[in-house]
Amino acid sequence: TRVEAQVAKQTKLLEGQDNALKEARAKFDACFELLQESVEKYNAKARSFELIPESAKHAKGHKFEIVLDEGKAGDIDSAVGLMGGVDIKGFVLPFVKKMGEDY
Repeated sequence: TRVEAQVAKQTKLLEGQDNALKEARAKFDACFELLQESVEKYNAKARSFELIPESAKHAKGHKFEIVLDEGKAGDIDSAVGLMGGVDIKGFVLPFVKKMGEDY
């Protein structure tokens, strides 16, 4: 019947959207895992430069440790929020550059 055909069509459409969503989630998970690995390397370097924790010798009370907040990953306007409040481009890079010039 017409109703059964419509239900079958909508079911197929829904299944396609569900598969696309699963595929997008898998891609997101892979990207987030790579980001976590990069953050771990960054935090290790920051520790070696005595920038972590905030009380470290060169941190001067500033927060350099990145703690990813997956809940803010969808906010494309706030990479700083995703990075746990650490502004890499606006603060960390200029700070480290100046630190290097001072030595």
